[in-house]
Amino acid sequence: MTHATPPHATPPTGQAAAATATRPPVTVIGCGLRGTPLPPGHAAVLAQAQVLAGGARLLDSFPEHPGQRIVIGAALDAALQAMDACRTRGLRVAVLADGDPLFFGIGARLAGHFGPDALRVLPAASCLQQAAARLALPWQDARCVSLHGRNDYRPLASALRRAQHEGVPVCVLTDGHNTPGAIARFLVERGVTGLRLHAFADMGSPGERHVTLALPRDGSDTGGHAAGVGERGEPDQLDQLDQLGGNCTVLLVPRAAPAPSPHAPGGRSALPVLGIPDTDFAVQARLITKWPVRAAGLAALRIAPGHTVWDLGAGSGAVAVEAAALARDGLVVAVERDPARVALIEQNRRRFRAPNLHVVHAALPDCLDGLPDPDRIFMGGGLSGDGHSPQADPLLDAVCRRLPPGGRLVVHCVLLGTLERVRAALTRHGWPAEVACIQASEAVPLLGDLRLAAMNPVFIVAATRPEGDAA
Repeated sequence: MTHATPPHATPPTGQAAAATATRPPVTVIGCGLRGTPLPPGHAAVLAQAQVLAGGARLLDSFPEHPGQRIVIGAALDAALQAMDACRTRGLRVAVLADGDPLFFGIGARLAGHFGPDALRVLPAASCLQQAAARLALPWQDARCVSLHGRNDYRPLASALRRAQHEGVPVCVLTDGHNTPGAIARFLVERGVTGLRLHAFADMGSPGERHVTLALPRDGSDTGGHAAGVGERGEPDQLDQLDQLGGNCTVLLVPRAAPAPSPHAPGGRSALPVLGIPDTDFAVQARLITKWPVRAAGLAALRIAPGHTVWDLGAGSGAVAVEAAALARDGLVVAVERDPARVALIEQNRRRFRAPNLHVVHAALPDCLDGLPDPDRIFMGGGLSGDGHSPQADPLLDAVCRRLPPGGRLVVHCVLLGTLERVRAALTRHGWPAEVACIQASEAVPLLGDLRLAAMNPVFIVAATRPEGDAA
């Protein structure tokens, strides 16, 4: 098999080409569970290696090997340079790795550094395979997420959506910060239901541990699951998960077929869609962005799957819930200052299974500095009151500063004064404004027939921050 030369790369010629051709490939050896002997083929390659590289724990597993040793730690570049030097001398280098080196392992980095022609991979069973085998769990449809070195749980939230709606397992690889206990608390905080958490630590060793936590079966709005306990009321399960530490394998397994969403056609389970019936949301005093206006506002936002979306003055969270379906691989941040409405947003998050919806109980604009950078901003509330002038508007100016070039701002205005306030702010910043008025009606019964009842007209103001605008 031949491989094309990468773009902009100059093929080696002359002595350099001969030196490259004589360098032996680097072999990556996947090691199984602790105490498990290597397969004969793996062991033969290891025996022929003149240089052994790997983490300190794996190197200690082969104390009798006579080869030179390269410890792979935090300074990976130094280890790669040492391997390059050994290959230049014609030495055979073997790298020890856990399980399958190409499953969230070092294999990808080695392939990028040495190139696929200079790398041989001898895998063992991955930690996911090992954990699934212990549960007799088919894993061909599993979603796999690594939280190693991450400071947010967006990939996990995206995988959880599929797990809850399609009934597939999720595998999570942890680290010292994103521990099984931290993951369990994230699930509890986001109101995730219908899953059983299995955490495995030290698999294959005499001290192997397996801790489980059962989350409620449905998305009931009682909030009883918020205590973070199993069905039998075992609050110490979270403590047991904390004691596992990091570097564990967590499997989130659906406990049963997913329950249908309240709005799913034909009783099927489905992701939230545009136009969820208003009556399906938990609301306060019928205060909700009606579904035709909601759909138009979300269309104006132009949300992509990986976007971070702010919903400022989120009310009951109807817009945020539907935005979370569109930003399925991203994050939606719903900001609301009223504690009763915050509770409604959390209730709707559980009801519509939206773990990528983050709720912030705070006042605007003070909280904006602590929010993740947005790609899209929606404002359906929070613009009432004074505190602004034709020359400055603390809230809108703060919002405009945080939106990057190419980002979209959409504001729903019911009052004419609010419309003028938004237009003035956009003019001041030099952003072209798009204005539409949505005036929908719905059929209601009257004398055995139907009449059209008009909803309040809503102005939708949208703007894209111009490219190159650094103000």
